[in-house]
Amino acid sequence: MNGASVPPRASSLVSFGPMTCAESCVATFLDECGLDYRSFFMDYWNLVYESGTLLAGRNLKAIDLAPFGVSKRRLDGVSLQDCRKLAVPARTCLLLVTLASRLPYFPRQLLAFEERGFEHFIIVRGYDEARDRFQVADPTAGFSGELSSEELAGANPEADGGFRLWQLAADPGVRPADAAERLRVACLGNYRRCPLNGPAFERFRADLRRFAAGSAAELDDWASRNNVAVATVIKNRKLVWHSLAAVGCWGEDDRARAQAAFAPIVAGWTQLNLLLFKLGRHPPDPEALAVQIDARMEKLRRAEEAFLYDLHAVAEGGSPA
Repeated sequence: MNGASVPPRASSLVSFGPMTCAESCVATFLDECGLDYRSFFMDYWNLVYESGTLLAGRNLKAIDLAPFGVSKRRLDGVSLQDCRKLAVPARTCLLLVTLASRLPYFPRQLLAFEERGFEHFIIVRGYDEARDRFQVADPTAGFSGELSSEELAGANPEADGGFRLWQLAADPGVRPADAAERLRVACLGNYRRCPLNGPAFERFRADLRRFAAGSAAELDDWASRNNVAVATVIKNRKLVWHSLAAVGCWGEDDRARAQAAFAPIVAGWTQLNLLLFKLGRHPPDPEALAVQIDARMEKLRRAEEAFLYDLHAVAEGGSPA
C-alpha cells in the first residue's frame, strides 16, 4: 500500500432480512459492480433446517457466481494486516465471518440467532491506511460506514486471531449468459433441489411434534424463532419467482399459468406462519394445532415440487404436465 486514502465505495445495500447475511452481502457486491443481483436468485429455491430453524439460504461454498464473472475464494487464518491488503483492489470485497454481538452498530434485537450458532457476514469494501479505518457494510443491520482495526479485530470469532473470509472479485469483461439459457439452467437447478429440500420439511415436522408435546417455554422459543424464519422463506420464494418472471423470454400463457401456480405457495407459507404464531401463544391444545401445521407443511412440499417441475418443463420448451 502506498499510504493514500482509499475512498469509500458506493453505499447501496441490498438486504433480504435476518439469516440471509451472506446472500445479502453477495447481492450488495453484485449491485455495486453494476450487475443484476436479481439474477443471482433465479436458482435459489432452497430450504434447510439447522439448529432448530428453517432457512432459505445456502452455504457460500455452494453459491455459483461464475455466470456474473465473479470469482470467489475462501481464506482462513487471515491476519488483520493481510485484510488491509486484500480489501484495497477495485471490484473486490471481503466477506468476513464475525460475531454480530461484538459489532458496535449491530441491533441488539437481532442477536437471538447468534445464540443458536449462526455466523454473521459483513462486507469489507476498502481500507483507509491514513486513518486506519476499514470501509464496511452490513446489509442485515442496514449499516454502511467504518470500523477501526481494533473494532474489526474485536468482532473476530476465531480464538487464534486469524479471520475466516471469502474474497470476491468481479471481472468486467465477462458478459452474462443468454436470457433463455439462464432461465433454463435456473429452472433445472431449482427442480433438482427438490429432493435436497425434502429433509428440511421432515426435520421441521419432527421438531414440531416434539416441541408441541413438550414444555410451553421451549415451544414458545421454537415457534417465535421460526416465525421470523418463515417470513424470510416467504421473501425468498417471492424473490426467486420475480427474478425468473423478469426474464424476457416467457410466453404470456406460460407466465400466467406459473403466476397462478405460485400464488397458493406464498399463501400457504403465510397461513403456516399464522398457525406458528398461534402455536407460540399458549393454545389450549398445542398438539392438535401441530397436526394442522404438519398437514400444511406436507401440502406445501407437494405444491412446491409440482410448481418447480412445471417451471422446468416450460423452460425446456415443453408444457406443464
